[in-house]
Amino acid sequence: MEKKRISYTYFMLVSRENLTNLIHKVFPFNHLDPESIKSLIERSEVVFFKEGDLVYLEGAAAINFYLVYEGVVEIFVEEHKNLRRLNILHDGDCFGEDALKQNASRSSTARIIKGSLLIKIPKKLIDELNSENSGLAKSFSILSTAYDKLFNLKFRDLSQETIYYLGHPHYFGFFSKVLLSLFILLITVLAAITLAINDLLSRPVVIGVFVLGSVLLFLQIIWQYFEWKNDYYLITKKRVINLAKSLINFDSKFEIPLAAVNNLEIKRSYLSRIFEFGDLIIRTYTGETKLKNVPLVAEVQAFLELLVAKDKLTKKIDERKTFEKIVNVALTPDEKSLEFINDQVDEKSDLEDRYISSPIIALRTHWIILLKKVLLPTMLIMSIILLAIFFAANGMPINGSSLGIILFGLILFSAMLWWLFQFFDWWNDQYLVTNEQIIDVYRRPFGTENRRTAPITNIQSIRFERKGILGLLLNFGTVHIRVGDDELTFDNISNPSKIQERLFAILERSISRSKKTEMTQQQQNLAEMIDVYHQIKERKEEDHDNNN
Repeated sequence: MEKKRISYTYFMLVSRENLTNLIHKVFPFNHLDPESIKSLIERSEVVFFKEGDLVYLEGAAAINFYLVYEGVVEIFVEEHKNLRRLNILHDGDCFGEDALKQNASRSSTARIIKGSLLIKIPKKLIDELNSENSGLAKSFSILSTAYDKLFNLKFRDLSQETIYYLGHPHYFGFFSKVLLSLFILLITVLAAITLAINDLLSRPVVIGVFVLGSVLLFLQIIWQYFEWKNDYYLITKKRVINLAKSLINFDSKFEIPLAAVNNLEIKRSYLSRIFEFGDLIIRTYTGETKLKNVPLVAEVQAFLELLVAKDKLTKKIDERKTFEKIVNVALTPDEKSLEFINDQVDEKSDLEDRYISSPIIALRTHWIILLKKVLLPTMLIMSIILLAIFFAANGMPINGSSLGIILFGLILFSAMLWWLFQFFDWWNDQYLVTNEQIIDVYRRPFGTENRRTAPITNIQSIRFERKGILGLLLNFGTVHIRVGDDELTFDNISNPSKIQERLFAILERSISRSKKTEMTQQQQNLAEMIDVYHQIKERKEEDHDNNN
């Protein structure tokens, strides 16, 4: 059962204006008119939970939907006597999606991670709002569908991020491919029957064509279904993600940080408008990415626009708070404080050089690429050795010939040089990532070195792909990094999905560090200005005293 909490006290602490402002920023309530929001506030409760409290338990009746006014809430399930986190919610997020279904019970448990104020909305009120507003019902269905898909184990690696949207492309794309295959089969069978009627094909051949075509159609349907089922669109608190995977020969993941999103656009055909789906185009400052056949695409666009705006607003508020702290420190006429600021900047500058230059990821192409490079020289070396053994064992004339021995030696030496050249050609092809730069180094043995670099903070998108059966089995592929107008690739590296995740983490850390560096510089500048101000003030006071 759901926990009972006294509510009237917290309505007194939380003003109606603050509640209204919050609800205006929460999807999908941001589409409600002022009267509906007023009614929602009057019929809801604000309840407090302390750290460790359970808001509801798995299996309980789903009778309320929740908004997080303030705090942190964890959603988890118990699997094989272990707890697995599904999602984590912060200020302005909502949860309790089981209440969006009819006669549902809780399929997960909600626990408070940090003391929280929650807005508890009765299920009956949600049902009334949905009946009055079909657009709101569609938006709620997005939340409900995303919640259901969180139980898929493939998303457990994202348990540290808040996941807002999770869905497949619209089923129309899958069925259109199946219908196309069925149409091709029918045309083929009709053609075979026509030929049989004209005595150009025998009846067994026609039956064979039909059976073979049916088997191929069945396999095609399985293939297309697998690809559709493994194609996901995700929106988290930090990024937009597209996961795609085919049955045996393709695997990819594309990411765009929310901070890089510039604007959004929808493209729909006549049929897609009827079935309420379309392509969502995400534009950054350097290009665009298309999410194809997104269901309820207009609602998803509105949701993503709200999240992008929220991300920018959050960063702006954080910057303002930090700036206020800087001003407060700088306004303190304490010499020790000013000396501490300067010493802190100097110390940070010393550490910065070491921090920037040391690589935190050093990669080479997969070992299978090395095998490909050294395969021919290895075969040549083995052939020469085996040939020499054969000649020696059979007393061939070359065994005692100085010219033959020299010739064999030269060929073997050349083959070994070739092998070493290919090895060092592989060895010298490196991909380096520091906290500030991405570096692609390619140096030919005894030749020139080609080095491409790009700042980490300029990354607009990161995606990886594994192609072919070997790429999937041996887990290697290519990571594509869009940096400004250019694209850098880490070709044929091991575990590209893990490298993509690490690059995204480095990007976040680098952006955070850049902001801290900028704020520290502002702090130093303000400190110097305040110091000059006090010096001028002291001189004027001394002049004033001397004049008197």
